Amino acid sequence: MAPLLRFEMKWFPHCQYGTAIMKRRQALLSLAAAPCIPVGAEKKSSPEYENPYEGVDWETWECVHSMSHQHQGTTTSSLESFREMGYGHFAFSNYYPSAPTPLLPAFREKHPDVVWAPNAEQHSFLDTGLHFNSLGSRLATGYGKYLSAAERKTSPIKYRFENLIPFDDKRPWEGVYRLDLTLIAAEGKPEAILTVHGATACNREENFADDGPIEKRTIPVGKKTSYVRANDEAINIILEYNPNEISISQLRLMQGTNRPWREMFRAALDGEERDGKTVGGLLHPDGGGITLNHPTGKLETYAEMLDFDSRVLGIEVWNQLTSGFGSDRGFYASMKNPPGHFYQLWDQILATGRRCWGF
Repeated sequence: MAPLLRFEMKWFPHCQYGTAIMKRRQALLSLAAAPCIPVGAEKKSSPEYENPYEGVDWETWECVHSMSHQHQGTTTSSLESFREMGYGHFAFSNYYPSAPTPLLPAFREKHPDVVWAPNAEQHSFLDTGLHFNSLGSRLATGYGKYLSAAERKTSPIKYRFENLIPFDDKRPWEGVYRLDLTLIAAEGKPEAILTVHGATACNREENFADDGPIEKRTIPVGKKTSYVRANDEAINIILEYNPNEISISQLRLMQGTNRPWREMFRAALDGEERDGKTVGGLLHPDGGGITLNHPTGKLETYAEMLDFDSRVLGIEVWNQLTSGFGSDRGFYASMKNPPGHFYQLWDQILATGRRCWGF
């Protein structure tokens, strides 16, 4: 049988009816491992509860420490740290770009027992603010390049962003990028001047319409996001400012999916055709699926997503950056009395009769 997986963001199946619901919180805090069930398994017709452990041979199971949502794994020191912590199944979920993070060759050779799986965190959809992870999926999207503090220190800043995809009406989402700027001033309201060569401004809300050139555009103090359409494989920016009045704390060019969530769910699960080849999709058709990350919205939104495909596995109910069960960013600050949004949402979903794993 397949090994049982213990996730760093643990996933817990629970009964949908009866008194066991009252003990779900206690189970969350103590359960160490949960078996993988076939993603297409049908819901039982029992009027009381569904037993996800039915058929498990507890004399032969094996527990492998894993993860569903973890932004790491790009350096040898990071990989070694997770191995030392006991992880045996590496499925890092990075973004910018949102692409699988392969094991470094030297680490793979040193630790042949470590099992790797593709995963990434997908985001920036046209119709929802959701983020989702695609455990076991080869889907790769996006772009990300940050300027360092040293690169942001001297005015004017001149930088060339490379390896871009030029805008094409046939696949417009691939050629649209987000330029993020953060300007800080000690006093007053000074301004910077931005020029972009090799791209035009873009209205992402109006089918990526061309909004014209960015030439000597005034940028006020604060956070500023601009969408641009790349005309070539590189974009050159010039940012002029007075360093005695302004400091640049952020300058980056980023890209997410720029597509509706349904298209991306399908691409993550089944793949899609690109240049005559199938890209994305699950590495193993019967293994993996989608998790809905930090779901701060309402039941109706996630019910529709869970109904989309049986491989949409469930929601996160515990997240380090959201104080346990809650949705306020506090780094465990309120663990003695954690807010209950995610946990309550999970109960609401289960009360509709849907299968929903908690991660």
